Amino acid sequence: MILLHGFGASTFSFRHNLVALSGERLVLAPDALGFGFSDKPRDGDYSAPAEVERLKSFMDNMSIERAVLVGNSMGGRNALLFALAYPERVAALILLNSAGHRTEQRDGFLLKIPGAAHAFLKIVSSRPVVRAVLRSLFYDPDQVTETVVDGYRKPLRLPGVTCVLRALAQTPPPPPLLERLPDIKVPALVIWGKYDPLFPVADANKYLALPGAVLMTVEAGHLPHEERPELINEAILHFLHSEGL
Repeated sequence: MILLHGFGASTFSFRHNLVALSGERLVLAPDALGFGFSDKPRDGDYSAPAEVERLKSFMDNMSIERAVLVGNSMGGRNALLFALAYPERVAALILLNSAGHRTEQRDGFLLKIPGAAHAFLKIVSSRPVVRAVLRSLFYDPDQVTETVVDGYRKPLRLPGVTCVLRALAQTPPPPPLLERLPDIKVPALVIWGKYDPLFPVADANKYLALPGAVLMTVEAGHLPHEERPELINEAILHFLHSEGL
């Protein structure tokens, strides 16, 4: 099982899931290039297709023929793209408030101004801003402890993040995947936090276009696996057992 984090997150996002899901299988949670504690090359390709190819290389290097892909937000979008590109390598999909169903808006014009990306990063990586963003993403803001704030904030303050931010802002996003969802014919569990401020719960129904999709909504925000980890872990394991995986 490979856990794919969302934009601005890292392996830290799956701190409540790694051990719980690893009882019967190998569970891995890599940091995407440019995120967390991964490399942050100035000339790196941070596009979604490049991330798909890196995931394939990761699986090849780990001698993983097929995997269950678990993706939150951006990670869900990348899991869907991977399933379209390499269907034979995917045993099942677990989508947690997944991106990929709408056009992503990016405008990197301001970040082209010298010093703008650095100034922007200094603001968004500050403790008050990280805390405020996380509290908006959690349905229960009391779960946003200082430990959680530190877990998200620390990678944002590493060298090279400014270059990654500038590159991401100028990288064209992939088109929406809705029309291609019927082509993904693997078991899929769609889990949606009902109080997501980014992707309303109505968006979850769009993923029922996946032929093998089962939908589950929970009392959570954009990060259900962080807010309701015991419930989510149990649901994932039950789904995989029901599918014989």
